[in-house]
Amino acid sequence: RAYARVVAISGAVRDQLVAEGLAAADVPVIPSAVEADAWRPAWSPAQFRTAFGLPEAAPVVACVAQLIPRKGHRMLLEAWPAVRARVPAARLVCFGTGPLAGELAALAAGDASVHFAGFRPDLREFLGCADLVVHPASTEGLGLGLLEAQAAGLPVVAFASGGVPEAVADGVTGRLVPAGDIPALAAAVADLLGD
Repeated sequence: RAYARVVAISGAVRDQLVAEGLAAADVPVIPSAVEADAWRPAWSPAQFRTAFGLPEAAPVVACVAQLIPRKGHRMLLEAWPAVRARVPAARLVCFGTGPLAGELAALAAGDASVHFAGFRPDLREFLGCADLVVHPASTEGLGLGLLEAQAAGLPVVAFASGGVPEAVADGVTGRLVPAGDIPALAAAVADLLGD
């Protein structure tokens, strides 16, 4: 084999590599990290709301992920009506691009509370102006976006999949719900918006 070591970004990734046949001693874990100070928002809350056409008092949920199947946007959009039933003023802003962009926009068509903002290279300037980040990925190595959200001072709601439980302390920095449990996802988002 052409390697001396394979570095895993989480214990979950390490376990998967070992299950695939790599020697456990050859797979150290070095978790991904972010520079926390870089994620303090530079924008004011008013600037953020104006830029994305958000009402002044509306609770804002952000989702930051590629628009690909495993990131779970379909499940989030399925959960969103239940969130709005409990928090009618809530708004969802999805940041990212990908092959599902058209399909997801069609699923959300007619719902003015959902906005697709595309890829934003300046995300760190304003992410901390949202109220929380939701990450409904069905599988995830660790979730760099989760670390970025927490560095920006935001709680996270996520499926407890892959390495996500290593990135989010349930009940401390956010809420973890069983992977694929759409009602639990909606309830956790609504609970945090009301907390």
